[in-house]
Amino acid sequence: MRLLNRAWTLKSRIGTIASQVLVLIQCLLKATIQVKRHLVDQCLFTMTGTMKAKPIRLLDLFKYYRRLGHQTAAIQELEDEINALDPYILTKGTGWYNTWVSAVAPKPKQWLVTREQVAQISGWKPSDFDDKFMNDLNMLVRVTDMTSLNQY
Repeated sequence: MRLLNRAWTLKSRIGTIASQVLVLIQCLLKATIQVKRHLVDQCLFTMTGTMKAKPIRLLDLFKYYRRLGHQTAAIQELEDEINALDPYILTKGTGWYNTWVSAVAPKPKQWLVTREQVAQISGWKPSDFDDKFMNDLNMLVRVTDMTSLNQY
């Protein structure tokens, strides 16, 4: 009789452990499916190869960054995701960082119309025309394709 009770107790324990293992497997399966969905949502290409989202250029993000709270929070999220993928990408000594800290001399401004020319035509001093005005004027000259003295 004792042997039968022990066998029954052992069978009950095995059944309990087996059901707990099944519950754990179900939880792991659900978690795996959620992670897979999350990864597919973040991926630019789905299994069919069609594009889900337009890539974002970091240069555009830097261009429009104004230290607003939501922008700073988004950059922190991006940094966290980059560090999760590869913690060595955002470290000193990497190629991109060495480029970032290397000073490069700015290109000299090549204006089609100079300050002296504008001063000669207007009768004002060359110092009266700041860089912003000269850049805008030269952009207008380039955009309208008025790069020659022989315009028709």
